[in-house]
Amino acid sequence: MKWYAFFVVAFFVTRAVDADPLREKLVETFFPHLDPVELDDPFVFNIIEEQLTVQGSVDSVVINGLSKYTVNRWFVDAEKSKIEFDISFAQLSSTGRYNIDGILIKFFPLQGSGNFKTDLRDIRITGSIEIEKDNKNGVSFKAIKFDTHFEEFTIQLDNTGNELDDTINEILSVVLVDLFYQYEKEYKAKASESIKESINQYLETNKIFRDFILGYLTHTPVKENKPESSDRVIRDISKVVDTILASVRNNATVGGWDPIRLPSDSDEFSVTLFRNFTINGQVSISNARIGGFSTVHRTGPCTLDLRPTKNEAEVVVFVGGNDIELGVDIMWGVGIFKTNLQIEMIVRHVDLMVDIIADTETFAVTLSQFLLNEIGTVKITIGGIPGGGSDIISNRLTLVSNLVKDSLIYAFQEALKPSVEKLVSGLVFKSFLTEELLAVE
Repeated sequence: MKWYAFFVVAFFVTRAVDADPLREKLVETFFPHLDPVELDDPFVFNIIEEQLTVQGSVDSVVINGLSKYTVNRWFVDAEKSKIEFDISFAQLSSTGRYNIDGILIKFFPLQGSGNFKTDLRDIRITGSIEIEKDNKNGVSFKAIKFDTHFEEFTIQLDNTGNELDDTINEILSVVLVDLFYQYEKEYKAKASESIKESINQYLETNKIFRDFILGYLTHTPVKENKPESSDRVIRDISKVVDTILASVRNNATVGGWDPIRLPSDSDEFSVTLFRNFTINGQVSISNARIGGFSTVHRTGPCTLDLRPTKNEAEVVVFVGGNDIELGVDIMWGVGIFKTNLQIEMIVRHVDLMVDIIADTETFAVTLSQFLLNEIGTVKITIGGIPGGGSDIISNRLTLVSNLVKDSLIYAFQEALKPSVEKLVSGLVFKSFLTEELLAVE
């Protein structure tokens, strides 16, 4: 059985045991095999993307941190043969050897071999496991669904043979996160299916574990294992947010407002140079647009925390989008001399966290916290510069933007904050909040 499927089995068993001494014994038995995890087989890859073209392999991979987990929620529904979970890891680290040959954002060469280290911090995994009875083995895993969210990912490659190693590692970290978000659905689907198949193969040959699962679902009452509190109710609203964002994506596509077109504008100007010599000109802005609404999706678990004693509720939502587009066409000229520029900026992904507090009596909403957690790689394209200058300037601006973008996250965050405040205080969000609060009651 593959290590990640074994982790699911071990976690399932240790959470299922009610007696703490027995659970500790099971943890001691299972998790030494999991922490650290050693992967001896090499992993060969060939990535051909706009921001990264590279081929190579990694081997001798060691993963640390799997045994240091926190259970935020564990809900067993024996009637539906379903388990819902919410677990967190403070940090997962991996080390190993790499061998690569490629180029990063069409500028930095990626060549070399040596040691690598990756760090993934503040990971949260939520999801569900559906189990069904079958005639062949008595029981099998029907479906495993999960969502992931993490705060930070970094990679460090040694011996790339470049004086800009630190810069390359920093940009590569961002690009790999970009690719994760870009293919997130595919990764999760493949991982879920692989884990499910591996566990079911294990069930075929292990009667003890098979009987344990059957007995656990048969004799375990519907219960929820989570921190108890007399003055608060915590509800997972991830599915509700998924439904809302699916509607946003559909409306953006069908309604034709992705991208949103902004009004055009123009103005005339005059400049006095010398001896009262004045020239007249014109500048106009057209095709101004903001796009990416058809890709908006949830990037982490979303919760509604109801606090009756304080007459308030807290809603935390993680949301993001891919290929966010900002573009404009600018025409300016003097007399018969005119220039048309086409400027476009694509941000590969954006990850936001919105935390709001609502008064449960008046439904007044206050934005408690708004964080721009992540900005993906930036691509800037400028057209209309004669003499081949468009490509040169576009590449230089793209390079500089990716070098300084992390320093500008706070500025972008503060610039977006007024729009987010206006959104969460609007009638649509208040209607959604009212419906959810009534559902909790």
